[in-house]
Amino acid sequence: MSTGKSVTEPFFDRTLTSRQILTRRRIIALLVIVGAAAAGLFTLMSLPDSPSAEAADPPPPLPVQVVVAESVGSFAQTRHYTGTLVARRTSDVSFERAAKVTAVLVDEGDGVKAGEELARLDTRRLDTRHDVLQAQRAAAAAQLAELVAGPRAETIAAARAQVSELQAQLELSERTWKRTSELQSRNSTSEQSVDNARLSMDAARARLARARETLRELEAGTRDEQIGAQQAMVAQLDARLADIELDRQDSVLTAPFTGRVSMRYIDEGVVASPGQPVLKIVETAAIEARIGLPDESIENLQSDDSVAILIGEQTVRATFSRVLPEVDLRTRTQIAVFELTAAEAAGVVPGQVARITMNDTVQAEGYWLPTAALSPGQRGLWSVYVVVGRDGYETIESRPVEVLHTEGERVLVRGTIQSKDRVVSGGVQRIVPGQRVMVQ
Repeated sequence: MSTGKSVTEPFFDRTLTSRQILTRRRIIALLVIVGAAAAGLFTLMSLPDSPSAEAADPPPPLPVQVVVAESVGSFAQTRHYTGTLVARRTSDVSFERAAKVTAVLVDEGDGVKAGEELARLDTRRLDTRHDVLQAQRAAAAAQLAELVAGPRAETIAAARAQVSELQAQLELSERTWKRTSELQSRNSTSEQSVDNARLSMDAARARLARARETLRELEAGTRDEQIGAQQAMVAQLDARLADIELDRQDSVLTAPFTGRVSMRYIDEGVVASPGQPVLKIVETAAIEARIGLPDESIENLQSDDSVAILIGEQTVRATFSRVLPEVDLRTRTQIAVFELTAAEAAGVVPGQVARITMNDTVQAEGYWLPTAALSPGQRGLWSVYVVVGRDGYETIESRPVEVLHTEGERVLVRGTIQSKDRVVSGGVQRIVPGQRVMVQ
């Protein structure tokens, strides 16, 4: 049932309960207390300073340590470069002729000396060819000796006897022809008989001429052309025998230098082709370290300079030898070659990583300061604190700087500091710009 009162009756016109009256009184009392406290504080702040405050001493200056900034135009930068140990010589040794491999005398990892026998080929066919050529050469040499010695005395004597015999036959033929011709002039013989006598005389004369020519040849000896041709034949056979001897030598594979067998490609029973690799030999007595260096580092190297190279945990000495003429396209550096002595190379193997430390001179103007002198600045920069003023009243100023190089406990910076500035060297977290300080 409705009470007849409006629901929109003002708050302060309503009849309050006892609990609501108590809460209202508490609020009013709290407001009175706060107002009184604010009035008292305002009165206290408006009073003049007391004589004790005016007589108080200022705080003492903070003792600080400083370093005097000295300008430098360059600094030595230590850099580390990495390379690889490489054997000076590495060879895939092979045979020069095709034949079956009968023996491989070394295995992977074995050490070999220069000239040591490594493998052999089958030489039976070479032996047969050598025997045939040797027989041919003996026959040719005998014939050459006969030509050089010339005809025997018995042969010449027989030729002379034949000439005498044919000369007698010619005289007989001539006399027969004369008698036959005289008989024909008296018509005492036929023309046929005359012709037969003449032809017989001519034949005897021809035989005599041929016998005399043969005798002259025998007495003159062998012609130089014949001797020369036979000598060429003997020389040709000698050359073929020498070629077979070379093939025999090539049938034995020897080490080209002192080193170690790195790889074995074939075994016994394989028919090796000319040039087919049999073994891989790596020279261990002469090892080089090839390290990529920038141009400025190479310029500081002189021929025969001795440098320290770190290989694993071992440090060895090496001598700078040369620079390869091409630039490594990956690192944009030039390859410097350092030679290890035989004693130093005895404890390392090709393929190991080699490291070298170089001190390069970098041209840069700045100031060396302790790392503890830096304080974080704005926008990711750094700042240092500089002591300014004279003795008795010295204060702190903040100067932004740029870090050029860090080296251990010191840094090279440049910025708004100048030479002879006194820079706070530590404890910068205790000071602020404008603070009074005392330099210790």
